Amino acid sequence: MGQFSVGVNSAYKAGLSKAHAFVTGRWIAGLMPKCNIPTPSNPRITSFMATTQHIISTLPNTSPWVDALRDRRHFPSAPAVYALMLGERFPRLLGDSQVLYIGQTGQLGGDSDRSRLYGYRYPSGGHSRLIRSKAAQLLAIGHMITFHWAVVEDQDTSRRIEAALLQMHLDEHLEFPPFNGKS
Repeated sequence: MGQFSVGVNSAYKAGLSKAHAFVTGRWIAGLMPKCNIPTPSNPRITSFMATTQHIISTLPNTSPWVDALRDRRHFPSAPAVYALMLGERFPRLLGDSQVLYIGQTGQLGGDSDRSRLYGYRYPSGGHSRLIRSKAAQLLAIGHMITFHWAVVEDQDTSRRIEAALLQMHLDEHLEFPPFNGKS
């Protein structure tokens, strides 16, 4: 925990928002999978401002969305943070982005019908049905959607990372990703 605090404090002192400091600090402290985020040994951290899209695009696992749904049994049955990204940038209230959705789960894949990917493949609730429907509409007109994900130590951690990434997106674009439906 001390190492995490140091990472967050370093990032926060570097002028990052609390959400940026939280997520960047987790990478610095090694509490999330190693990505292309600067480390404490890199003095440029004070001038580094990771965007939500950069952090998501450097998550260690990526696959096409349709493959993730089809091959859900090959994904770990573990807590994870994940995102859906469009193959091209699209306008936001402020700037542009590729991030369609940011989420978290206590069980990403596996054989269980309780896994998040099973829920998207065979939606029974309103949220899963909405994500599946919106993604299907984009795929039907030729867009590419990728699924980015990283396993984390527990669901509390995945919830905190999801909240921080959503706050970062809100700070950057003045709105949440379109599939999150919270704007």
